[in-house]
Amino acid sequence: MKYILFIVSFFVACPSGMLHAQKQFKPVKAALKSKNGTEALKQVEELTKDSLLCEDPQLYDYGKEAQILINNVENEKAYLKQSYDTAKFFNSTLGIYDYILRCDVKEQQRLAKEGKKMKFVKGNQELLHRYYSNINAGARYFYSKKQYASAMPLLKHSIQVPLLAIWGSNKSAIPYSNYQRNAYLYLKSAYLSDNYSEVFTFKNFLLEDSNQYRCKALEYMSLSAEALKDSIAYYDYLKLGLKDYPQYPFFFTRWADYCAERGDYQILVMASDSLLQMDSTCVVFWEGKSLALLNLQRYEEAIETSKRCLMLDTTAVEANYYVGAAYCSLAANIIMPTNINSKAYKQAAALRKKYYTLALPYVENYRCLVPDAQKRWGPLLYSIYFSLNMGKKFEEIEQLMVK
Repeated sequence: MKYILFIVSFFVACPSGMLHAQKQFKPVKAALKSKNGTEALKQVEELTKDSLLCEDPQLYDYGKEAQILINNVENEKAYLKQSYDTAKFFNSTLGIYDYILRCDVKEQQRLAKEGKKMKFVKGNQELLHRYYSNINAGARYFYSKKQYASAMPLLKHSIQVPLLAIWGSNKSAIPYSNYQRNAYLYLKSAYLSDNYSEVFTFKNFLLEDSNQYRCKALEYMSLSAEALKDSIAYYDYLKLGLKDYPQYPFFFTRWADYCAERGDYQILVMASDSLLQMDSTCVVFWEGKSLALLNLQRYEEAIETSKRCLMLDTTAVEANYYVGAAYCSLAANIIMPTNINSKAYKQAAALRKKYYTLALPYVENYRCLVPDAQKRWGPLLYSIYFSLNMGKKFEEIEQLMVK
């Protein structure tokens, strides 16, 4: 009779949800007991689909234990200098962190709703500290293998987890430079895996004045904003980069192109002049000014500025085009008198010939340097060869233009 009463009292004391959990957890516990981490993990992942069990912190603690077993197998192989699966080792380290964090979320929810004590937090805190170095090592491993998508979750944990309450107050073991470096690697991994929206995840870390990666971070943010077709953000990042790193070519050239696309050539001239006061030897600034002057139809100034580029750097490709295009425009703008026998006509014809002759070496050089840019040098050479009566060369360029 007492035995029957004990059984009845047990079922009264144990809610149906607890009995359900105990029953469903049996295969998991059996797999863990037999050190079969892979099977235990499989069972845990299946049970996360259960609407009741998925709210139980215990399920995620079992997941953590399964990942530890898998990790230990590979760790032991490495210790014994046997062949081991490096990716599996680091992915199981990631899994340990993932399940600890999922367990912590469920424990916090139970604490808030039911006032239940968080029984896993202390042990999990110790595990987070113990495996942190391997989280970092795993991130470096995948990054070095150019497996950027695999590196990202490890990098994210290395930055975010030490800032969580579960980590505790002791952060002395992690230098701040580690956060900054990993934040940059996360940004770069996101960009290189075409995951552009993730590039901005640690924006606040990366844009701090003290961050040694700030310049490159701004470059990747600019490129990512462009890839996301966010023209406002793209322009803002370029402008910030140009303000803080004026001598880094990326920001000025991209910003200049942006202005050119919108016809803001006067702004480009003013900005170029301002930057040239800081560094009069920067070819990129001279090229930007040349581009703007050419489009503002200030051809003599464009020629002078472009030649200054070539004096500073004979390999300045675009400067050749700007000089040639400016001379051709000066030639084309000459108004020819109607009387072909007049002195004025002969003077105008001579001046036009002079401009085309001056343009010739620059445009031909540009063609040699950029043979694929036929749409740019083709029309110029057509006008030059025709005006200078260069028969064979004109025939050749005419055939190219027809194609």
